[in-house]
Amino acid sequence: GGSNIILFEKVSGSVTPTTYYTVTFKDWDGTVLSTQQVAAGGSATPPANPSREGYTFTGWDKSYTNITANTVITATYTQNSTQPTGTYYAPTTTIETGVEYLIGYSDGTNVFLLMNYNPDTSNHYYYSSSSNYYGYAIKAVMNGSNVVGVDNGTYTTATINNATWKFVANGSYYKIQSGYNSSYYLRVYKNSSYADMYPASGTSYATNWKYASNKLSYYVSSSLTKYAAFYTTSTNADIGYFGATTSGVSIVLFKKVTASANNAPAPVQAAGVEIPAAILPTGNRDDK
Repeated sequence: GGSNIILFEKVSGSVTPTTYYTVTFKDWDGTVLSTQQVAAGGSATPPANPSREGYTFTGWDKSYTNITANTVITATYTQNSTQPTGTYYAPTTTIETGVEYLIGYSDGTNVFLLMNYNPDTSNHYYYSSSSNYYGYAIKAVMNGSNVVGVDNGTYTTATINNATWKFVANGSYYKIQSGYNSSYYLRVYKNSSYADMYPASGTSYATNWKYASNKLSYYVSSSLTKYAAFYTTSTNADIGYFGATTSGVSIVLFKKVTASANNAPAPVQAAGVEIPAAILPTGNRDDK
């Protein structure tokens, strides 16, 4: 038998080499899922959708078509919402009597709760500054939009029970009863010049509370209504104080919920509050 003969034809002109780029697909934690060489202007082939516990895969952070450079493409996820079981406090805009509530303020990052009793201070019921008496505040521990506890970074022995309240009907208004001591109620001071708001024994200036349009207000007289306000401190971002002024801020109520794993009600979303926190006011008073 003979040999195969191959003929080559002369071709004039230049040959342009093909440029390839490296495309790397990575997971959220940097794990390499796929590495490919893709011709300039071509498309990479994404790997199978990755998974991440507690999250849902939503896609890739960059396009994998028309590749014109070495490219790293990372998986993106959204966190799955979780519904707590057992006892927690869900945001609400309605009031029911005989039910435990938390009274809170959100600065957009953290929620601070009005305390009914502070076990970690010498004066357990109020903080005094420039003759104003303020209710203590403690940072809440959140699970999504729900309160599940309190932060013990500063007040180390406080519990959620040190921030519970009940609304007691009083005609068209409410008294706000301490969950720690049923003979104590949230009260204000009759004079507009002072920011008092704290739990005290008895019902003097404690009978005319109302919650509407995300404001917690107290009717003093036809010429004076006071509103719950929140004050920061300059030394500790984890705590604050509550007082009552003639303007106030948006207040969030959280209602106690008890749920099992198979019967967890969806929380009510409270209106967002973006009110900047204030600074403790100054001033003197000689009537206490």
